[in-house]
Amino acid sequence: YQVTKEDFEIYRKGLSGHKNAVFQWYDDMSHLYIRGKGKATPAEYEKAGYVDKEVIDALAKWILEQ
Repeated sequence: YQVTKEDFEIYRKGLSGHKNAVFQWYDDMSHLYIRGKGKATPAEYEKAGYVDKEVIDALAKWILEQ
């Protein structure tokens, strides 16, 4: 919704030479990294939720590797 797969690929291509740039596409999550079903909508921002554990784990791993 906020970043399309096409946008994601533009960022990936543009930053491909940067060793500290890491890309991960989460197909079933909103821009806030909250799992959902189907295409994200503005209404999802009104629902309470939590950043998915998969994202937290990936981010923690990335930080520890830096």
